[in-house]
Amino acid sequence: MPAPVRYTFSLISPFSYLGAQTFFDLAAETKATVTLRPVSIGDIFGATGGLPPAKRHPSRQAYRMIDLARWKEIRGKDKMNLTPAFFPANDSLAVALVNAAIAEGIDAAPLILALHNLVWEDEGDIADEATLQSLGAQQGYDMVRLMTAAKSDQISGLRDVYTQEAIDAGIFGVPWYQVGSEDFWGQDHLERIAEKLKS
Repeated sequence: MPAPVRYTFSLISPFSYLGAQTFFDLAAETKATVTLRPVSIGDIFGATGGLPPAKRHPSRQAYRMIDLARWKEIRGKDKMNLTPAFFPANDSLAVALVNAAIAEGIDAAPLILALHNLVWEDEGDIADEATLQSLGAQQGYDMVRLMTAAKSDQISGLRDVYTQEAIDAGIFGVPWYQVGSEDFWGQDHLERIAEKLKS
């Protein structure tokens, strides 16, 4: 059996979006046990000395766009909008929906992928409850049940819990993959992670 993977990601991170489909395909192929940890990347930046893109030096902002365009091509994400209409956005309710699905024992990967696509392909507002209701229903989820669970104190508080766990573990960016005891920061390491999971 491959090593278990703890996958820390943000629903509004472009690099999490770029690597998500490849990662979930890899996990399914290798039958890896994956623990999902959606976090607040803004809070992680604040705690670890990072800056949101808009506050970075212009040279860093420019290179970020070059790198996104490069990985958009590599990952075959032709529909990706590098400057989406609703970015940054508050993803707290969307994260709670993901955590509610996990708590219900539902495969959350399709929901995560749909939420990534909402932001980076479909010009959707991930902070809008009606939009989330519609997206979840299109994915076949029982949105009355899922949304009720997402708004509960137990589920809605998990985002902060997982974010603090990530900070305490030394995580400073996303996506972050802990494969067994080895850490990888960035979806550009997925090919190396594939080698480890298949070995």
